[in-house]
Amino acid sequence: MKQQILNFFEQLFSLLKDPVIVFLTTLGLFLAPIAELIFAAILFAFLDFITAIAAAYKRNIPVTSEKMGDTFPKIILYSLSIIFVHYLDVFLVQQVKFGFLDHIFRIFLDEDRISSLNNVKLTTAIAFLIIVREMKSIDENWQVFFGWGFWKTIKEYIITPITKLKKLIIKNDTSSK
Repeated sequence: MKQQILNFFEQLFSLLKDPVIVFLTTLGLFLAPIAELIFAAILFAFLDFITAIAAAYKRNIPVTSEKMGDTFPKIILYSLSIIFVHYLDVFLVQQVKFGFLDHIFRIFLDEDRISSLNNVKLTTAIAFLIIVREMKSIDENWQVFFGWGFWKTIKEYIITPITKLKKLIIKNDTSSK
């Protein structure tokens, strides 16, 4: 597999004469599968930035360039984290999965479940955690500015009634025996 990839790039490099084009093409091919994840992380970081400014005005806290400047290292860190985990996912985890873990999984799981596990990507999990973190921060800023939060509303009107109903059902089920 590795040799096929190397042969492909050798042929690609021989066709292209400008090293800058070769580098940008290679970089584009590597980043293309994760471009949406990086864009989503950046978008949520900017939404957090905007809601943080609104919350600061609501609290009468001065907005300084130092505090505003914290957003850009965060965006760079998020992007580099997703890229790094994608690199690990493509070049390390897939090799370990197919070469080692799949043989161990065959002891405990059938082929369909192993196939499903092979479709799980760490890159998506990291991007999901980043986005959830930003959504929580956006919700906190939103609650400061507007006086109500999405998570609090969901918990109050959906999760709490379901929990109460579940407890009532369990109580009635155990008392009838």
